Amino acid sequence: MKNWPPGARYRIRSNIQLDPKTQRKVATVLRREHNADEVVYKLELKQDLGLSEVIANKIKIADLANPETHKNLLREYVGEVDADDIEFWAEVDRIIEEILPKVKISSDHKGNKWSIRRMNFDNTFGYGSDNSINFQKLSGIVGLFGKNRSGKSSIPGTMMYGLFNSNDRGISSVQHVINSRQQDCSSDIIFSVNGKLYRLERHSVRYSARGARNAGAMSYLSLYEIDDDGRILKDLSGEQRRETEKELRALIGQPEDFMMTSFAAQGSMNNFIAQGPTERKKTISNFMGLDVYDQMQLILKEDSAGVKSLLKRLDVKDWVAETRNEKQNICELERRKDDLETEIHDFRARYSLLKDQANEQSGGNFIDPAALAHKKKSLNLKTKQLTDIKSNLVVLEKEKMVTIRRLEKYITIRDSFPLESYKRRSELLSDLKNSLHKMSSKFDKEKTLMCSQNKSVKLLKEVPCEDQFPTCKFIKESHKNKLLLQTQKNLVGSLKDELSEAKEKVAELETEGLLQKINRYDQLVK
Repeated sequence: MKNWPPGARYRIRSNIQLDPKTQRKVATVLRREHNADEVVYKLELKQDLGLSEVIANKIKIADLANPETHKNLLREYVGEVDADDIEFWAEVDRIIEEILPKVKISSDHKGNKWSIRRMNFDNTFGYGSDNSINFQKLSGIVGLFGKNRSGKSSIPGTMMYGLFNSNDRGISSVQHVINSRQQDCSSDIIFSVNGKLYRLERHSVRYSARGARNAGAMSYLSLYEIDDDGRILKDLSGEQRRETEKELRALIGQPEDFMMTSFAAQGSMNNFIAQGPTERKKTISNFMGLDVYDQMQLILKEDSAGVKSLLKRLDVKDWVAETRNEKQNICELERRKDDLETEIHDFRARYSLLKDQANEQSGGNFIDPAALAHKKKSLNLKTKQLTDIKSNLVVLEKEKMVTIRRLEKYITIRDSFPLESYKRRSELLSDLKNSLHKMSSKFDKEKTLMCSQNKSVKLLKEVPCEDQFPTCKFIKESHKNKLLLQTQKNLVGSLKDELSEAKEKVAELETEGLLQKINRYDQLVK
């Protein structure tokens, strides 16, 4: 201890719990004789690792989006279910299945059990390249101690950068994470989620200011599922970094939850404790996914508002007295039931005796009056049914004759209908329409050519030489169009007459309504 420098921090490890008096005495000696700056104690109990592993493997994360989970939890909370409560639990199950789809369950990591295995990083903050931390060799709460400006806070800052592309220092841009003497930085983290291994690779590159764009850094993210040997099993990276970040959040959650529960930044150790009870409950509920129950309570409260208002309108009753009276009524009804059963037995015995006497007096041909009345009633019913059937039969015969006459009329119309003639004229109408379309296109084309020739010929009136130089290159084409103009006018006039004639034929055939008549015929013969 003589070689330890003054002002050192001491951590005292013990595998048994020291009493407060011993702790104070040890701390006083270290501060007085060695000028200790801080004295802390760490209790390291020996645990059965095999037993702890078995217990950890038994821990299962329930799916709170599944109605069966809530049903099982309620039954586990209440205990054994009586046979008389089957109807009650059926109603409870119905309510759970009805309100659970209305609950907004986040796709974040709710309840995921995850831990970091290893972190490799290059050029972050004041660090250089090829840095690595193996978290598997660390257990329990891990603290970072060292002199000022020795890089303590850069390690959790790098962890926040790698996991969440964020930080614990309020840095506004990723470019401040990159070592000021380097152009890029990277972080490679291997972590496990519910027994599965994953690896994320985050890389940021600095870019300089250009034009209106300020200097900054561009980040890239890749996410993989790997095996124990580090081989990639599945690539979970999206087409854009935003999609990959969303996939990562679904595994490890939000940075706010991480900083509030698992990671305590410098000077922020008591942030969670400093919160009020409501805020602490909200933080834990969000982290573990228990906010589902708050939403379910709110929905049930809204749905039961009407029932509460109805209960307020009811008169106040003494339910103990009401229960006692109902029990007395049940006892009285049970006594009456026994008396009535005795009377029924006596009446049956008397009926059997009277029936035997009647058989003896009638020589064995006795007929029960009640049975005879029943047979008469059945006979009257059958007679009435027979009368109704005969009436229906007459009505059906009349309907049959009407249908036959209508069918004969349809057959006559079908046989006399000139279907083939209408089809030929319909095909002729279709051909005429096609020809009309072609003639219209040709007429428009020739008319455009005629207008162009007419415009070219008008140029001859504007030149002073008129027809003296027919081979002049400026008016050569106009002389040629002058010779062709009359022929083109005759052609356009002829096409116009033919087009008018075709339009008249098409209009004449369309007025006959050929397609409508054919369609009516098709509907008739169906």
